[in-house]
Amino acid sequence: MSNASADEEDFLELVVANETVCTWLDKWKSYAKDQNVDRLAVLLHDIAKTISTKEPYAEEARECGMADEALRTMKLFSHVLSDTLLDDLSVIIATCSGPLAQGDRVRSIEYGGHTLYIKEGALGDGVGAKVWRVARIMCQKMVDDPALCVEGKDVLEVGAGCGACGFLAGKMGAHQVVVSDYVDQLLLNLKDALHRNEFPGQQVGERDTKGWNNGNVAVRFIDWEDSVALLDQQTPVDIKSPAALDGESSRIVAPGVPEESKFDIILGTDVLYEWPMVQSLSATLQHRLRPDGTAYICNAVRDKAMFDAFIDSMRSRHLDVSVSHLDTETTHEQESFCREQEYEGGYVWIVIRHAYIQE
Repeated sequence: MSNASADEEDFLELVVANETVCTWLDKWKSYAKDQNVDRLAVLLHDIAKTISTKEPYAEEARECGMADEALRTMKLFSHVLSDTLLDDLSVIIATCSGPLAQGDRVRSIEYGGHTLYIKEGALGDGVGAKVWRVARIMCQKMVDDPALCVEGKDVLEVGAGCGACGFLAGKMGAHQVVVSDYVDQLLLNLKDALHRNEFPGQQVGERDTKGWNNGNVAVRFIDWEDSVALLDQQTPVDIKSPAALDGESSRIVAPGVPEESKFDIILGTDVLYEWPMVQSLSATLQHRLRPDGTAYICNAVRDKAMFDAFIDSMRSRHLDVSVSHLDTETTHEQESFCREQEYEGGYVWIVIRHAYIQE
């Protein structure tokens, strides 16, 4: 990944890469089981050519354990391996096990003099495994907009993914930050990144790299459906998302957030991409926002009907909602952030408060 944030083109390529690699492995195992060396050779040649030239495919192949599969194939077919097949298997192993595969995919980004260390994963970890453009928009606004002051506040980042906004809030002097997600692997990535950063309140020489807290920042599990159950007295819905979009959750990998915990500020970026989130996210905002608190959501509007339903859902929960469209902006990196033509509704900035505070 470059220092530029992932955009929609990156996202689509990663989705295709994830699905393609899964299909490759299914065929690979089937051909190996049937001892069909000819078909296997054609397949492995295509795989080697693709992953050696296209990083998204190489990244997904590494995450899916393709190097191990290649080693097993070498042993299984050692007596019939042609030079070409051996070369292709060697390319696959080298690509999946070389220097690029050894790194933790940790990179640094800087805002307002604060350096954030972020751990990204493969898309198979969940859609939040990448730092998407809207997260960088939010970070820049946190630095530039005095109205979005987190100093001394209790902050919750929902659907945190890589946690860029929550980590920045911690470094900008928030009293307490909870960086939350639902997906197991994303929570583990967040925990790793948490201890690569320094935050206020961190005890020198007493860092617990196995813990879920570091200074004023904590990583926590939150299921938005729990807020629906609490507020609407409904049974939580078990949402099963496609693996390419969202990862698995056991609900026990990370500590949860107590039901009574509420926050001065809630941050969220690209947190609306499936219809069940219309109700569950609006319920979470109603549940977790303090009476005088403010939530800030930055989102790409890929489905205007879904977005409009989300706005209506929040208003039905007595939340005051203000929506503004973001014009094309340029960051300190000269990166064009908002290209409205990419989405049905462009990019939006949403400010949410409890309605009665406005009366």
